[in-house]
Amino acid sequence: MRNKGLRRKEINVLNRCTRCTLYYDGQVESPLSVLPVEEQMTWRRGYEYCKSLSRRLVYVSPSVRADFQYMYEDINCGCNITFWTAHQVSNHTVVKAQRYYDTFPLDNIKEDSSLLLCVFLVYESVNKIIGWEADECNDSNARHGLVCDIVFPEDKKIMTLYIANLTWTDANDFCEERNSSLMLENGPFTYGELDYLLVKGYWSNTRINSFWTYHRTSNYVSTVSLLPINSSSYNADIGGSYCAYVVIERPLEPNKLTWMSDFCLNSSRSFICESESEEFYYTQFENVRPVGQGLNIVFEVRLTSLADCLLKCNESTENGIPCELFVWNKLNSTCQLLNIEQAALPFNDSKCCYWDETSKQYEMHVAEGCTTYDRFIYTPRIVEDYPSGDEITTLENDGPLSTTINAKLTEALSLLQSSRTMPVHREYWCDQCTVF
Repeated sequence: MRNKGLRRKEINVLNRCTRCTLYYDGQVESPLSVLPVEEQMTWRRGYEYCKSLSRRLVYVSPSVRADFQYMYEDINCGCNITFWTAHQVSNHTVVKAQRYYDTFPLDNIKEDSSLLLCVFLVYESVNKIIGWEADECNDSNARHGLVCDIVFPEDKKIMTLYIANLTWTDANDFCEERNSSLMLENGPFTYGELDYLLVKGYWSNTRINSFWTYHRTSNYVSTVSLLPINSSSYNADIGGSYCAYVVIERPLEPNKLTWMSDFCLNSSRSFICESESEEFYYTQFENVRPVGQGLNIVFEVRLTSLADCLLKCNESTENGIPCELFVWNKLNSTCQLLNIEQAALPFNDSKCCYWDETSKQYEMHVAEGCTTYDRFIYTPRIVEDYPSGDEITTLENDGPLSTTINAKLTEALSLLQSSRTMPVHREYWCDQCTVF
């Protein structure tokens, strides 16, 4: 049951003959953390516009469709609300200008892109129902508003954790000399994944208590604060500046990372260098498959190899349709791509709002011959030795994680780390949101 008192947003509807555009006053966020764009444009221009904002066209999963239905239910404009989505459909299976009311299609991860039409959502305010139509993707006569969704983790990173203790300035110089930077990422995906790596994943055997980040603050933060780091303007003189670091309290528990700041020159800590990666990182669960109400099967097909299944998952994500897990069945060579619905947790007065915390939870059930691969943005590395020279020595643990940093797509499977920790539970937080 939705709590309308918490999730109701103040909306304005502009009537424009037979169509209308939905937008939000001021800086108000929608329950989906989406950005409605009033300007009418082609799908291709809308795709590039969202990308320029580090967002993507909205992917309409079953739960997102239900949320739009809920948002629009009080609109009585006698018109249709339309906007482009991330979905595409084969021109062999639909008729342009014909409306459909079934599940939004996902042919952009199945078909040749030259044969695809682009899909826009249609909300019929008279009938209180959502449907969809398809049209040319780059035809100036096919123009609609658009909705840019929250940023999806397309930027892959390598996070190298250096155990050695250095001052912030020495650590910063060290990372820059290797064409990387101290950890700059400061969003919900970052701390959700780092938390998993430290508690259950590849970094769980380390004993570090803190690590430097790139961020600096204008004042000394002597008590632990909730993430993300509140980075602010700072003194250009590094000698009088304060640098932020993540605190790892013992014993380690999920979702307990916090941060503080200290003089950049007067203390030494471990640190993380962040650099670009060509691949996502996957954890491996053998002879099991995920089960949960929030799981969507995006695509299922027979393929020739596990590497092809991985490639299909990565292609889906790049096309705006998130593939967060894939299951390879070696008994019948079946590849299944899945993503996870976001489930809002109860309102928490100590945080920003109703939608500030999202749980992604599922369980693994025994399934002989099936291997589940859970995707992460960050590929973890550990360097135990004192950081000197260009060569680094990685600290191995029980997982078979040993590969070159510049892993190619066909080599990505060697990045898999075995884990049998179940159920999997990861939580994320938003930076800002507003409720009425």
